[in-house]
Amino acid sequence: MLETVGQRIKRLRKTKNWTQEQFAVRVNVSSQKVSNWERDYTPPSVEDVAKIAEICDTTSDFILTGRTEDQSSTEKKTANEGTSSSISELAKTISRAFHDFDSLPDDEKEFLLEELPETAKWKLEEFRKHKARVLEQNKKSGK
Repeated sequence: MLETVGQRIKRLRKTKNWTQEQFAVRVNVSSQKVSNWERDYTPPSVEDVAKIAEICDTTSDFILTGRTEDQSSTEKKTANEGTSSSISELAKTISRAFHDFDSLPDDEKEFLLEELPETAKWKLEEFRKHKARVLEQNKKSGK
């Protein structure tokens, strides 16, 4: 069975021997939010994933996908510089997913649909329907 984002967050927290309350203070969220993440009720925001990665000495990629990569000594040296860029790229990708999903290459669509939690997939579909309705209304009204 694959480990979920919530399970990875819980494992990272427990590795540091932090309670949910201690972890919440470090991430600057409520302990209820941490509990919801760990039970996979709600996904963490991009900003929260970045903060969790920072305080747990890991990557956003690991938190979201569980994937790790062995880094060479050169990569280790530039890892901190790349973290901001990776987070920025992740935020851009998520933003594009919600605003320009239909124009994404098929491999990006497939990746996003596999990785996004079910609630996010539902929200994406609702947003796409809403966007289509607005475009149709604008078309009818000549805007």
